[in-house]
Amino acid sequence: MFTGLINGIGVIKSVRIEGNGMYMNITVDKSFLDGINTGDSIAVDGACLTVTKTENNGFMVFAMKETLDRTILKQGTKLKNRSVNLEKSLKVGDKLDGHLVYGHIDFTSKVDSIRTEGYAKIVKFNLPSQYKKYVVKKGSIAINGVSLTVKDIDLSSFSVSLIPETQKRTNLNRLNPGDMVNVELDIIGKYIENFIKR
Repeated sequence: MFTGLINGIGVIKSVRIEGNGMYMNITVDKSFLDGINTGDSIAVDGACLTVTKTENNGFMVFAMKETLDRTILKQGTKLKNRSVNLEKSLKVGDKLDGHLVYGHIDFTSKVDSIRTEGYAKIVKFNLPSQYKKYVVKKGSIAINGVSLTVKDIDLSSFSVSLIPETQKRTNLNRLNPGDMVNVELDIIGKYIENFIKR
C-alpha cells in the first residue's frame, strides 16, 4: 500500500524481456536505497512491483504479463532511459498523507493538453467512458503514482492541477501532449459500487 507521495525519481537503465514478463534495472540516488531489500514492494510510476535484486546504485524489478498489459510498461524496451516516479510501500506507523494508493493500475490515459495557470500546470487527460463513474470533481486520483485531486471532468476527459512542488518532485513536469500515463482510480468508489451490486 502507498500514499501517492513520491519518495524519489529513478531512471530505467535497462529492460529485459523474459517469457511473458519483463525485468527493469532502475538507477536511483543512494539515499533512496536505504532500507530496501529483495522482496520489497516499490511503486514504479504507480505500478506496484517487487524488488528482485539490489545494487550499489539501484535495484531490479520484475513486471508480469498482467502488469504489462494494464500499464505503460507495455512499451517494453522503449522505456529505456525514462525517468520514473518511485515510492516505497507504507510501513506500520508511517504518516499517511496523500490518499490510499494500492499500485494496481486501472487504465492508461493520454495527455490531451497542458496549460499554465499562475504557478500551476493544468494537465488534461482522456477518460474512457467505462471509468467516468469513478472520477469525481475534487476527488482523489493517482497519475503515474502521484496522488492528485481532480480539478474538472467532462464527457471524455478530466484535468488535474500540478502545483510547483509536484512539478519539482515528480516526472509529471516532463509530460507533453500525447504522452501516456498510468491511472489508478480511488478505491472507495469501487468498493461502493461492489457493495451496491450485492
